[in-house]
Amino acid sequence: MRKMMHHRIRICPFERLLPHVPGGASVLDIGCGAGLLLALLASTRPGITGVGFDASPAAIETAQLMLKRIKPGLRFLRLAKDEPWPEGLFDVVCMVDVLHHVPPASQRAVVRQAAAKVKPGGMLLYKDMANHPWFSATMNRLHDLLIARDWIHYVPVNSVEEWAAELALVRTHAETFSRLWYCHDLRIFRRPPAV
Repeated sequence: MRKMMHHRIRICPFERLLPHVPGGASVLDIGCGAGLLLALLASTRPGITGVGFDASPAAIETAQLMLKRIKPGLRFLRLAKDEPWPEGLFDVVCMVDVLHHVPPASQRAVVRQAAAKVKPGGMLLYKDMANHPWFSATMNRLHDLLIARDWIHYVPVNSVEEWAAELALVRTHAETFSRLWYCHDLRIFRRPPAV
């Protein structure tokens, strides 16, 4: 798992995600894996606190080991897919490379659940693998079959945008870009501040 995290940073464009998260933010990282995103945020943004959760025992065990080397203020939980998410609302809710692992019948509900965790004035940071071009989508599908042993289910990013809009989230940033043979969709959605 630790070796995989070393290579994860080459695939996932964390440098495009981190600037969107302000210092001092409370962060919920859905499907956090081994906690790399929260660790990078804690190392580069002052005052970050956060909770990451994942269903993988090995990933959470690795995240717990990492806690010994980074600043306090983070915690990692192993939660089965049907267990309740951490309590409270957060300034930033991150869903990075998660939704394509969710069965299609549950994808909309997961976006709804993530949106419900965003504080007024806060943001939902969504990044997932793009279902285009076909070569990139095929290479990512092969990657997930080999590494995660999972047959993935791409979600068109315009569907995620529609679901977010229905949940009163406003899209403030949209970007699609490639790294190696992978293609990524990044969207930032904000919940309007309380009046």
